[in-house]
Amino acid sequence: MHMAAQRLQLIQRLYGLVLGYEDLIDHHELRKDKALQASLGRLEPRRGDCEPLAGKSTLNRLELAAAGTDAAKARKIGVDFERLDRLLLELYLERHPQPPRKIVLDIDATDVPLYGEQEERFYHGYYQQYRYMPLLFLVGRQPLMVRLRAAAHEAAAGLEKDLAWLLDRLRAAWPRTHC
Repeated sequence: MHMAAQRLQLIQRLYGLVLGYEDLIDHHELRKDKALQASLGRLEPRRGDCEPLAGKSTLNRLELAAAGTDAAKARKIGVDFERLDRLLLELYLERHPQPPRKIVLDIDATDVPLYGEQEERFYHGYYQQYRYMPLLFLVGRQPLMVRLRAAAHEAAAGLEKDLAWLLDRLRAAWPRTHC
């Protein structure tokens, strides 16, 4: 597969995730979405018998292809959580060229309903549904850190370690800002 096509498929997958479409099956319909096509710069299909964007099967091959010696083969998409943490914080810092006098961290556990057999799913009796219980670290509406967790955890589980990491980096970047 051509690297430009892989890049477009990866971006399509990321846009789908950002828009809340976590399952690949969603791309069966999303590939026909004109707004998504326009945002990816692909309004016309490459062949007459195709849609402009990748479908669920193509994206599945991108994610699950076996890692081999051939560098041109697609690799399974993985997440480097440490790099993601640094990226979210860097994006926040870039938006504020002048350090604020004070920032207020909002730390919330929220709930995300699940459909299907996702890893670490947990049936939550209060909600009467399978759920994840992500922990969000926000300043205003901007996330600084996100922890996806099974709903089996209490709301504050793991908070101390993550909060210490985040505060250390905020204070290093902005020593005069009150957190």
